[in-house]
Amino acid sequence: MAAALVLGGDGEPSWPSLLGTGGNDGNLDFTNNAMLQLGLLFDLEHPDAIARVDAASQLRATMWTDATRCMQPGAVGQFLPGGAGGANSSVGFGGGALVNPGTSC
Repeated sequence: MAAALVLGGDGEPSWPSLLGTGGNDGNLDFTNNAMLQLGLLFDLEHPDAIARVDAASQLRATMWTDATRCMQPGAVGQFLPGGAGGANSSVGFGGGALVNPGTSC
């Protein structure tokens, strides 16, 4: 998220062109999406933000591309066009967008 906003020496913000206006991806905001996914991995209301039951396996699937059966429908954004679904994206005529949700299966 540090790449979404840059503060200049004068304290004024600027937004790198790669990430638009502060991390927006069309209608999908990177910061909100990241916090939503973290909330699915960790109990953010607990003072210690303890990990949920399947957090370790979901993180392994995300970080090291371990196989998982827990993919669920969700918005992928413009930087993962191959995961957006559509014609010929799955077995059969088409498929939907799938994300690693960080929740138990």
